[in-house]
Amino acid sequence: MLILCGSSMSYMEDHVLAYRAPLYGRRTAQMKVLPFDFEEVCEYFSGFLAEEKALMYGIVGGTPQYLLQMNDQWSIEENIKNTFLNPTSSLFEEPENLLKQEVREATLYNAIITAIATGSSRMSEISTKVGENTSVCATYLKNLISLGLIKKKHLMEKKPLGGQFIVLRIICFDFGIDLFQRIVLLFIEGQQI
Repeated sequence: MLILCGSSMSYMEDHVLAYRAPLYGRRTAQMKVLPFDFEEVCEYFSGFLAEEKALMYGIVGGTPQYLLQMNDQWSIEENIKNTFLNPTSSLFEEPENLLKQEVREATLYNAIITAIATGSSRMSEISTKVGENTSVCATYLKNLISLGLIKKKHLMEKKPLGGQFIVLRIICFDFGIDLFQRIVLLFIEGQQI
């Protein structure tokens, strides 16, 4: 029996399991291990109040390695300072490192994620903020969606202006993003300015 595991989804799918990959057709089972859900994370953080558990789940999601970095004896602010803002912490560059594992042009992907995290939700807003035309952004957004880093939601209004609004939302740190990415973007990038 051979068990392969890895966190780089695109590598596993494109180089290990794909049609032209050496192991294509030889696997007998495939299982995607998902992060813990909110209830499981709450059990882990017994020292936090309910609101703090919700905040912590919003920050790191249910990825066990990220949960191990947190300490329920510290405040949320102390956890953020000791992990995301500490250059010696493994979480300090985690979003960037994970993105680099999945894509070649991490700079543009980061710019798109930053645009979304700072409030841009329409394709035109995102493309304006990153300085690329909408067709280029559409390709990158499609890739981010396929990687599970963002979700596309359609909101309907009584009188939609120009059709549907496309809202892109960064999701939790299967990749830890959502609140985690916002914290990294707002705190770390704010410190570098």
